[in-house]
Amino acid sequence: MMLQNATAIEDQTTQINELYNNPVIGLDYLEQSYDKLSGAIATANEAMNNSTLKARELSGQLAGMSEKIDPLIKAGELEKESQA
Repeated sequence: MMLQNATAIEDQTTQINELYNNPVIGLDYLEQSYDKLSGAIATANEAMNNSTLKARELSGQLAGMSEKIDPLIKAGELEKESQA
């Protein structure tokens, strides 16, 4: 594990040295990061929009089910009243 950490530090130090000596590489990394972040944001926005649409659909279905069951509940209450 210590060897892996040392290797990672060495690799990162080499990359940092390259960035200091060639800022264009740093800009390239920044552009790649920006593109990935933009893509992640677009994916998150799409997921939120889809979940909102699904929630609205389910809400409508639940409302319809409630409307259908409400008369049955009321009929059961009336039946209990007439038996009392």
